[in-house]
Parts: sequence; structure tokens; C-alpha cells
Amino acid sequence: MTVCCVCGTFADPTTPDEGTCHPLKVLIDGSAPTLPTTPCPGEVYTTISQPGDADGPFAVSAGLFDESCLPITDESGQQITLILV
Repeated sequence: MTVCCVCGTFADPTTPDEGTCHPLKVLIDGSAPTLPTTPCPGEVYTTISQPGDADGPFAVSAGLFDESCLPITDESGQQITLILV
């Protein structure tokens, strides 16, 4: 993926308060997020690219597990899948 434009330059704040009173500057390059490591065996995360959605260009799909790594299911016995945007 290439960067098609730069939104601007970000100068260091005059009062570096580490984001407590003002947001810290963050330069986003538009690449896919790094997926977390899976704590449960068999757990799978999938990155979904949505280039037409400016508010959420990427989403992550994952199954829902309890603290014992057993899948959480709905009333029909199907595993619940989360899609995080």
C-alpha cells in the first residue's frame, strides 16, 4: 500500500503534557493493524479491509471465548463472532 497524500505536518507541542490535556500527535500510515496474539488455542482473528468506508477502513473479526477458552455460543449453538471496527 502506498500513501497517496499527507494530511499535514505535526509540530511538537509547546507544552508537552503527554496527552493529559491535549491529544498527542499521531501519524497514521493507513496500513492494516497488527493483530493481537491469540491466548486460546484455535482462536483465529481475521482482518477485513473496507477501503470504501472512510470511518472504518479496517475491521477485525474474532470468535468470542470465555475465560476457560471455551467458545461462547448463541441459543442455536453457533459460536458468536465479533466484528470490531
